[in-house]
Amino acid sequence: MSIEPLLAVLLLAASAVRAQDEAAVLLEEALSPPAAAYEGQLAVTARRETRRLLVRYAPPGRYRRESLDALGTTELLVVSDGETEWVHDRRTGTVWQGLPPGREHGLADPEEERRLLADNYAVRLLADAAVAGRPCRVLEVSPRRGGPAAQRLWVDAEEGILLQRVAYEPDGAESVRVSFEKIAFGAPVRASDFKYRPPAGARVVKTR
Repeated sequence: MSIEPLLAVLLLAASAVRAQDEAAVLLEEALSPPAAAYEGQLAVTARRETRRLLVRYAPPGRYRRESLDALGTTELLVVSDGETEWVHDRRTGTVWQGLPPGREHGLADPEEERRLLADNYAVRLLADAAVAGRPCRVLEVSPRRGGPAAQRLWVDAEEGILLQRVAYEPDGAESVRVSFEKIAFGAPVRASDFKYRPPAGARVVKTR
C-alpha cells in the first residue's frame, strides 16, 4: 500500500475514534443531573397513546411533574425537594411519601450503571436535529452483540440535557417516545414549587 492510501486509512480511523469519544462524552453529559433550571411540557407516547406532562426542575435534584388528563387537568402529581418525594394520585386520593429515585438503599451505584451501559452498548453520533425548536446532538445506542438500535437520544446542544428519547423493540419497532414539546431554561426558582403538603383526608402511604 502506498503512503497516500495508508494515511487516508489512518486519518479515517482516527476520525472514527474521535467520534466515538465525543459520543461517549455526550452520553455521560446527558445522563448527569442537569445544571440549569428549566420548565416545559413533555409528550409521552406508548402503545399509540399519548399523555402530556408539565415539568419543572431546579438543581440540585428538585423537580415537579404533573401528568395531565385529556382535559388538561392534573391527575398525577410528583414533587421532590431533593430530600423527599411525594406522589399524589388525585384519581384515588392516595399519596405516597418516599425517597427520590437513586436515594433508596440497595439501588445500583450510578457509576456502576454507567459501566454496565458502556460494557453492553455501543453509542454513535447521528446527524444533528432539533427538538422543541432547540438544536440537538443525536445519539444512537445499540447492543454490542449486534442488532437494531435500542434507543436514540436527542441531547440539547447548549445545555446538555435530554430533550427526546425513543426506545425500540428488538424488531426495530418504536415502543416509547418521550419528547419535550416546549422548554424554557432559566425559569424562576420558587421553593414553593418543590414543597408539598398532603391534602386533608388523603391516604398517605410511606414507601422505602
